[in-house]
Amino acid sequence: MKKTLVGVHNLDDFICKECGAFYQDGSMILTAGAKDELNRRGIRIQYGGAPAGSCCAGGAAPAVDAAGIAGAASLEDLLVELAVMIREQCGISDPEQLRDASLKALQTIKDNID
Repeated sequence: MKKTLVGVHNLDDFICKECGAFYQDGSMILTAGAKDELNRRGIRIQYGGAPAGSCCAGGAAPAVDAAGIAGAASLEDLLVELAVMIREQCGISDPEQLRDASLKALQTIKDNID
């Protein structure tokens, strides 16, 4: 069985976008840097697959789209949804660049609301 190397560069691809959980199963090799980044973010590694019935079961979480942004309940939720969308559509994974791009997008939205 081929294993997937999970490092800092692709870590966000394996974190559930709905609940923020990270499940490491036997098909993954997690680098030390990725472990450190998970620790820095306060995300605990869950060993084994996602539990049946959880939002993470059945593979990757669905892509976030404009509907996710429109349904944000708070400013923090809006920023998280916006950051996920930018990361997925623009390929930005550096946290500082992602933060800057999210804030610029939010400012553009604010500037264009009548």
